[in-house]
Amino acid sequence: MSRAEAISGNGYDAEDVDREIAADNQRADELGLVFDSDARHDQVAPAQEAANPAKTAKAKTPDTPDTTDTEDAAA
Repeated sequence: MSRAEAISGNGYDAEDVDREIAADNQRADELGLVFDSDARHDQVAPAQEAANPAKTAKAKTPDTPDTTDTEDAAA
């Protein structure tokens, strides 16, 4: 079942729902609101990651333990 079919199956019009979502997103953006449920802020496009690897890489701080592969000295 497609998304549009699911929406219409519940008595709504998919185009109306899409316009409502777009308006909600625009309003949130204009107000600087970021919601956990908004996946637009969760993912980095692969092209952006390739262009800015330092920006998307996890920053290492002195408090962050080194988790690289190490062999146990006792082995």
